[in-house]
Amino acid sequence: MNADNIRFNSLKHHLGYIQQFVLFPSVHWQDELLTLGHLAFDIYTGLLTVSEKDKEVLQILKTHGVIDRSSYLQFIGNINGYKLISLSDESAWILRWGTDENEFIHLHPARFGQYIIRVKASALKTAIALAISLKNKMQPNLDAINQARNFMQLPIIGPKGMDSIVRLFYMIKRDEV
Repeated sequence: MNADNIRFNSLKHHLGYIQQFVLFPSVHWQDELLTLGHLAFDIYTGLLTVSEKDKEVLQILKTHGVIDRSSYLQFIGNINGYKLISLSDESAWILRWGTDENEFIHLHPARFGQYIIRVKASALKTAIALAISLKNKMQPNLDAINQARNFMQLPIIGPKGMDSIVRLFYMIKRDEV
Protein backbone atom coordinates (compact mmCIF):
# COMPACT_ATOMS: atom_id res chain seq x y z
CA MET A 1 0.00 0.00 0.00
CA ASN A 2 1.06 3.56 -0.66
CA ALA A 3 -0.27 7.11 -0.92
CA ASP A 4 -1.76 6.32 -4.34
CA ASN A 5 -4.31 4.17 -2.52
CA ILE A 6 -5.63 7.17 -0.57
CA ARG A 7 -8.57 9.07 -2.01
CA PHE A 8 -8.37 12.57 -0.58
CA ASN A 9 -9.46 15.78 -2.28
CA SER A 10 -6.86 18.29 -1.07
CA LEU A 11 -8.66 21.21 -2.69
CA LYS A 12 -11.75 20.50 -0.56
CA HIS A 13 -10.07 19.41 2.64
CA HIS A 14 -6.54 20.83 3.16
CA LEU A 15 -5.86 24.52 3.83
CA GLY A 16 -2.12 24.25 3.11
CA TYR A 17 -2.87 22.76 -0.30
CA ILE A 18 -5.48 25.44 -0.99
CA GLN A 19 -2.92 28.13 -0.15
CA GLN A 20 -0.47 26.64 -2.66
CA PHE A 21 -3.25 26.32 -5.24
CA VAL A 22 -3.89 30.07 -4.90
CA LEU A 23 -0.21 30.99 -5.10
CA PHE A 24 0.38 28.82 -8.17
CA PRO A 25 -2.98 28.35 -9.90
CA SER A 26 -3.17 26.02 -12.86
CA VAL A 27 -4.39 27.25 -16.22
CA HIS A 28 -7.67 25.43 -15.57
CA TRP A 29 -8.17 26.48 -11.95
CA GLN A 30 -11.77 27.59 -12.54
CA ASP A 31 -12.69 24.16 -13.91
CA GLU A 32 -11.07 22.53 -10.88
CA LEU A 33 -13.17 24.68 -8.53
CA LEU A 34 -16.37 24.00 -10.45
CA THR A 35 -15.98 20.25 -9.88
CA LEU A 36 -15.82 20.58 -6.09
CA GLY A 37 -19.50 20.09 -5.41
CA HIS A 38 -22.21 22.15 -3.76
CA LEU A 39 -22.51 21.10 -0.13
CA ALA A 40 -20.21 21.75 2.84
CA PHE A 41 -16.58 20.76 3.30
CA ASP A 42 -14.49 20.06 6.37
CA ILE A 43 -11.08 21.66 5.94
CA TYR A 44 -7.97 20.63 7.86
CA THR A 45 -6.11 23.78 9.00
CA GLY A 46 -3.22 22.15 10.87
CA LEU A 47 0.45 22.08 9.98
CA LEU A 48 0.77 18.57 8.52
CA THR A 49 1.34 18.61 4.77
CA VAL A 50 -0.70 16.34 2.52
CA SER A 51 2.33 14.05 2.21
CA GLU A 52 2.93 13.94 5.98
CA LYS A 53 -0.75 13.19 6.57
CA ASP A 54 -0.64 10.35 4.05
CA LYS A 55 2.48 8.85 5.63
CA GLU A 56 0.90 8.92 9.08
CA VAL A 57 -2.35 7.36 7.84
CA LEU A 58 -0.43 4.57 6.10
CA GLN A 59 1.65 3.96 9.23
CA ILE A 60 -1.49 3.69 11.37
CA LEU A 61 -2.98 1.22 8.91
CA LYS A 62 0.23 -0.80 8.83
CA THR A 63 0.25 -0.90 12.65
CA HIS A 64 -3.25 -2.44 12.48
CA GLY A 65 -2.15 -5.08 9.98
CA VAL A 66 -3.69 -3.41 6.95
CA ILE A 67 -1.57 -4.32 3.95
CA ASP A 68 -4.00 -4.36 1.03
CA ARG A 69 -7.55 -3.68 -0.16
CA SER A 70 -8.96 -6.79 1.50
CA SER A 71 -7.42 -6.15 4.92
CA TYR A 72 -8.49 -2.49 4.72
CA LEU A 73 -12.11 -3.56 4.18
CA GLN A 74 -11.80 -5.86 7.19
CA PHE A 75 -10.33 -3.01 9.26
CA ILE A 76 -13.24 -0.62 8.61
CA GLY A 77 -15.82 -3.39 9.02
CA ASN A 78 -17.67 -3.35 5.70
CA ILE A 79 -18.22 -1.10 2.68
CA ASN A 80 -20.47 1.16 4.78
CA GLY A 81 -18.16 1.13 7.77
CA TYR A 82 -15.65 3.70 8.93
CA LYS A 83 -12.85 4.20 11.42
CA LEU A 84 -11.88 7.33 13.31
CA ILE A 85 -8.13 7.84 13.64
CA SER A 86 -5.95 10.55 15.19
CA LEU A 87 -2.70 11.84 13.72
CA SER A 88 0.38 13.19 15.51
CA ASP A 89 -1.06 16.70 15.82
CA GLU A 90 -4.21 15.25 17.43
CA SER A 91 -6.31 15.99 14.35
CA ALA A 92 -9.10 13.47 13.78
CA TRP A 93 -9.76 11.76 10.47
CA ILE A 94 -12.39 9.41 9.10
CA LEU A 95 -11.43 6.37 7.04
CA ARG A 96 -14.14 5.03 4.73
CA TRP A 97 -14.32 2.59 1.86
CA GLY A 98 -13.33 4.04 -1.49
CA THR A 99 -15.17 2.66 -4.49
CA ASP A 100 -12.21 3.18 -6.84
CA GLU A 101 -10.19 0.00 -7.44
CA ASN A 102 -6.90 1.77 -6.66
CA GLU A 103 -8.03 4.53 -4.26
CA PHE A 104 -9.81 2.29 -1.76
CA ILE A 105 -8.79 4.32 1.32
CA HIS A 106 -11.27 7.21 1.37
CA LEU A 107 -10.06 9.85 3.83
CA HIS A 108 -11.87 12.89 5.26
CA PRO A 109 -11.15 15.27 8.13
CA ALA A 110 -13.46 14.48 11.05
CA ARG A 111 -16.18 17.12 11.26
CA PHE A 112 -15.60 18.21 14.85
CA GLY A 113 -11.91 17.42 15.12
CA GLN A 114 -9.07 19.67 16.15
CA TYR A 115 -7.82 21.91 13.31
CA ILE A 116 -11.01 21.32 11.32
CA ILE A 117 -13.39 24.00 10.08
CA ARG A 118 -16.64 23.43 8.22
CA VAL A 119 -17.38 25.70 5.27
CA LYS A 120 -20.01 25.98 2.57
CA ALA A 121 -18.81 24.93 -0.87
CA SER A 122 -19.93 28.23 -2.38
CA ALA A 123 -17.98 30.22 0.23
CA LEU A 124 -14.81 28.20 -0.39
CA LYS A 125 -15.07 28.50 -4.17
CA THR A 126 -15.66 32.25 -3.86
CA ALA A 127 -12.78 32.78 -1.42
CA ILE A 128 -10.36 30.84 -3.64
CA ALA A 129 -11.46 32.65 -6.81
CA LEU A 130 -11.20 35.96 -4.95
CA ALA A 131 -7.72 35.15 -3.63
CA ILE A 132 -6.51 34.20 -7.12
CA SER A 133 -8.05 37.22 -8.84
CA LEU A 134 -7.13 39.85 -6.25
CA LYS A 135 -3.61 38.66 -5.46
CA ASN A 136 -2.17 41.58 -3.46
CA LYS A 137 -4.00 44.29 -5.38
CA MET A 138 -6.81 45.09 -2.97
CA GLN A 139 -8.86 44.03 0.00
CA PRO A 140 -12.03 42.01 -0.57
CA ASN A 141 -15.23 44.01 -0.86
CA LEU A 142 -18.77 43.14 -1.88
CA ASP A 143 -18.21 44.09 -5.51
CA ALA A 144 -15.07 41.92 -5.80
CA ILE A 145 -16.82 39.05 -4.01
CA ASN A 146 -19.76 39.16 -6.40
CA GLN A 147 -17.44 39.33 -9.41
CA ALA A 148 -15.73 36.17 -8.12
CA ARG A 149 -19.11 34.52 -7.51
CA ASN A 150 -20.26 35.41 -11.01
CA PHE A 151 -17.04 33.93 -12.39
CA MET A 152 -17.76 30.74 -10.42
CA GLN A 153 -21.37 30.66 -11.69
CA LEU A 154 -22.76 31.40 -8.22
CA PRO A 155 -25.53 33.88 -7.36
CA ILE A 156 -24.59 37.31 -6.07
CA ILE A 157 -24.89 38.03 -2.36
CA GLY A 158 -25.63 41.02 -0.17
CA PRO A 159 -23.45 42.45 2.62
CA LYS A 160 -24.74 39.91 5.16
CA GLY A 161 -23.25 37.05 3.16
CA MET A 162 -19.71 38.46 3.09
CA ASP A 163 -18.38 37.49 6.51
CA SER A 164 -17.62 33.81 5.97
CA ILE A 165 -16.08 34.50 2.56
CA VAL A 166 -13.85 37.28 3.91
CA ARG A 167 -12.73 35.06 6.83
CA LEU A 168 -11.86 32.24 4.43
CA PHE A 169 -10.09 34.69 2.12
CA TYR A 170 -7.80 35.81 4.94
CA MET A 171 -7.17 32.23 6.08
CA ILE A 172 -6.12 31.35 2.55
CA LYS A 173 -3.93 34.43 2.18
CA ARG A 174 -2.35 34.32 5.67
CA ASP A 175 0.94 32.66 4.72
CA GLU A 176 1.50 34.69 1.58
CA VAL A 177 3.11 37.71 3.25
